[in-house]
Amino acid sequence: GEGGAGLEDLAPRLGWRTSDLEPLLVEAVRKSTLLEIPAGKGHGRRWIAPAAFQEIEQRCRQMLKTYFRENRMARGMPKAEAISRLLPGRAADLAETYLDWLGKRQTLVLRGDLVDLPGRQASLTDTESNLAKDLHKALLAGGLTPDSPPEIGRRIGAKPAIMEGVLRYLTERHRLIRLPGGLLVASETVERVVEELRGGGWER
Repeated sequence: GEGGAGLEDLAPRLGWRTSDLEPLLVEAVRKSTLLEIPAGKGHGRRWIAPAAFQEIEQRCRQMLKTYFRENRMARGMPKAEAISRLLPGRAADLAETYLDWLGKRQTLVLRGDLVDLPGRQASLTDTESNLAKDLHKALLAGGLTPDSPPEIGRRIGAKPAIMEGVLRYLTERHRLIRLPGGLLVASETVERVVEELRGGGWER
């Protein structure tokens, strides 16, 4: 299956010595009838059937399409979430290899701790863009004690679901900063405070 099998799994099942079995596995990889996963953190060398990887690839395409249909404004899908959804059980141990293979096949793109679809760009509709400007303006005007996003949303008549997406969009692009305790403020507010502290002789 997707978790693969190592020499220690295969030899007793087949009744072979590992020294006799390994050359056959190497030959199967050469002929592309098996895929080899190199030894990595927490696991030794493993082999899988190409069909098992094809299932992962198909599942990955569907998973990302669904995620970005529901989270159109997101910069990417968190890598940890992608692994937990895509590779359950023992297969999760092989995540780095699988993600590398999927990247080389242009099924996904890795950007740090985010997974994305190749060529996808997060964008806002005109309505969402106007909402983003209104939210940023309101939070900037509030300084270090702005109204909460729900309060601002009620005041400007924004739908909660759209508000949530726009807030995430602005936070991921560092237009807004979430302070300890969950308070959201405009990034310019924090920058201004830092400059004032430095001007007063404070050092980080």
